[in-house]
Amino acid sequence: MGIFSRRDIDGYDKKGYDKKGYDKKGYDKDGYDRHGFELNGIHKITGTLFNKDGFNVEGFDKDGFDKGGRNNRGFDKTGYDKYGFDWDGFHKITRVRFNEGGFDRLGFDKDGFNRLGFDKDGFKKTGIHKITGRRYDEGGYNKGGYDKYGFDKDGYDRTGFDTNRCDRRGCSKEDYQASSANFDFSKITSSFNSDLDAVLVIAYDKPTKIKSKLFFSHDDKTGIYSREFDSFSNNNTLHFHIEKAGKGFSTTWNYEGDGEIGDNFESGYTLIINIEHANQTLRTLLIKKLGKMNFGCIPSLHTLHCHKNEYYPTNEKAKKLLQKVVELFNSENDVES
Repeated sequence: MGIFSRRDIDGYDKKGYDKKGYDKKGYDKDGYDRHGFELNGIHKITGTLFNKDGFNVEGFDKDGFDKGGRNNRGFDKTGYDKYGFDWDGFHKITRVRFNEGGFDRLGFDKDGFNRLGFDKDGFKKTGIHKITGRRYDEGGYNKGGYDKYGFDKDGYDRTGFDTNRCDRRGCSKEDYQASSANFDFSKITSSFNSDLDAVLVIAYDKPTKIKSKLFFSHDDKTGIYSREFDSFSNNNTLHFHIEKAGKGFSTTWNYEGDGEIGDNFESGYTLIINIEHANQTLRTLLIKKLGKMNFGCIPSLHTLHCHKNEYYPTNEKAKKLLQKVVELFNSENDVES
């Protein structure tokens, strides 16, 4: 392409058409795509929803079958998909739910693992996840569906109770007040240090118990020892930082000193939350609220590493996303992404 070319770097002229006469959306000046269909699916030659070969814009004939003889659900005219399974999951050769290789319609064997050795959640038999390379997935849950604190995605432990010791049927008002007294708060103050950083200060109604560990050395001996103490705080401070992350970006996570895992994630946004005073109930609340915005979180004692997929992340979108996250905790109403 010479310096006198009348087309832009992508090959489009000043009217927005390429050499073959199609715009960036794939339509010519008359509004037809490369296969002769207009936006509503009408073919320019036949004037119907089907071309001269009898197929529509999606490639199916009037009976719902494509050129390969398969319908839009993937089954051929004899009722089998391309892997040889019928609608009920039975294989046409073996007559059972597994093919000759021992795999079902979805590609899993009788133990629930595919050819690569991963189950439907991406875990190996050893419990290692295929993306994170660790015993916890991107959302911070292990093969059994529990986080490192023993709670599932709904916030319940293995015995069926949440952090307030309420089961799935709920709990009495008295039980709830007694168990959640250390997390009642009357005020939340927020501020933005930058477009990508925010700080929340939670003022508790009642002082919250905090466990802290202090280290001491012996007077005439080598080595140190530690003791845990209970102290109380009337507030807690949370720092939120968000940025673009994933393949193609320099951001990586260093989680619990166990190596960098950020490059294993799809493109999107990384949200790191640092919590001044460790509080399990607060961590659970954060994870639940962020889950409503499709963030997956890996928790540690004072930090949440969270990720949200996005094909084309930008700083402007990251800024707006952080504002929505802050609104989750400044309002009684949840904010959907």
